[in-house]
Amino acid sequence: MNWFEGSIPDAINEAKRRSLVFVVVITGDDAQSTELLSTWDDPHVTEAAQGCVAIRLHDKR
Repeated sequence: MNWFEGSIPDAINEAKRRSLVFVVVITGDDAQSTELLSTWDDPHVTEAAQGCVAIRLHDKR
């Protein structure tokens, strides 16, 4: 997945500027998060996600 590398406000502005969907993926240190990220790293998902600006946040609870 080509995660947006800038700040959250920059990601929002980029999505608005390009009229794309803004996606926030929140992960942790659990098996469910690992499975979620592996899905996002699938080449078919990565290709389909070219129409969005996606950021990944880590929940540090």
